[in-house]
Amino acid sequence: MQPDTECFAIVGGGFGLYGYLPALINVINGRILLPVKYRETISARRELAQYDCHIDWQPTIEMVLAKASGVVIAVPPRFQFSIMKDVLRAENIRQIIIEKPVAPTPDAAKELFDDPLMKSKKLRVGYLFLYTDWYPLVAELVTRPLRQLKIVWHFEADHISKNKETWKRYHSLGGGALRFYGIHLIAVLASLGYKDVKNKVMEVCLSDQPVSWTAIFCGEDIPQCEVIVSTVSVRNEFSILSIDSFGCTRVLHSASSPFPHQNQRGEADGRVPILERLIRSLELEDTYFNELYRRSNILWDKAELFDDFSWSSKV
Repeated sequence: MQPDTECFAIVGGGFGLYGYLPALINVINGRILLPVKYRETISARRELAQYDCHIDWQPTIEMVLAKASGVVIAVPPRFQFSIMKDVLRAENIRQIIIEKPVAPTPDAAKELFDDPLMKSKKLRVGYLFLYTDWYPLVAELVTRPLRQLKIVWHFEADHISKNKETWKRYHSLGGGALRFYGIHLIAVLASLGYKDVKNKVMEVCLSDQPVSWTAIFCGEDIPQCEVIVSTVSVRNEFSILSIDSFGCTRVLHSASSPFPHQNQRGEADGRVPILERLIRSLELEDTYFNELYRRSNILWDKAELFDDFSWSSKV
């Protein structure tokens, strides 16, 4: 980062604060701009209250954006879409980090990526799996002469275990097993050369609320990769498996989550170090990332084509 010049704003009072705020403070040498309406949230959380002295409080989000050279946008996808339109027109904002999914649908995301104003900005998307310690393992596995890879992600989503009413439930709003969770894996596979999707199955518990998703991804001269995501599992599991030409299966990575240990109340979020890697990627050249986001969006779109999509009810 460029010392004494960076001035990052955060739009989003949830993950934007307990995730991105400490990560930004650990990485950049400039100021953090927040609207004063977030101050109560900062003061109420012990792990965040210590950062108050690093924050330049502003009366409104509009004033925050008017003074920022960079911005993190971490709000529901339908709001991110409209906020991004304003941010792209702000000449003072040069760097943008936006949470996934960037918009509720692949078509809306494509509209953002294709906006001519995007050419004047550095953009990073919060596809955090790309910055995990296990990502290099998958990158190496696709170079092996394997029959198939398998990535299994089983857990119980917080909004399901606590019966929360939230946009994260609804496919149409950018939530659910595919758009909110599976999108992480779509970005990983797009980065490794996967271009097509088949055998797609989505399970729903109620209309517009998909709770599990499976699909097989294909690419040229790389093994097929089966992805299994369940947000209603009784166990927490994140596993990477390989199946060789003889049909033998090996578990190459097994953990309770794709992310490091999640925080207990009052402790820093376990994803902060991964967010720091994402933020540091702003120092890198943009061509790779622009192409990655283009490919990810194309693969996301293919993952949602319904010509061979099966829907079933989760009882």
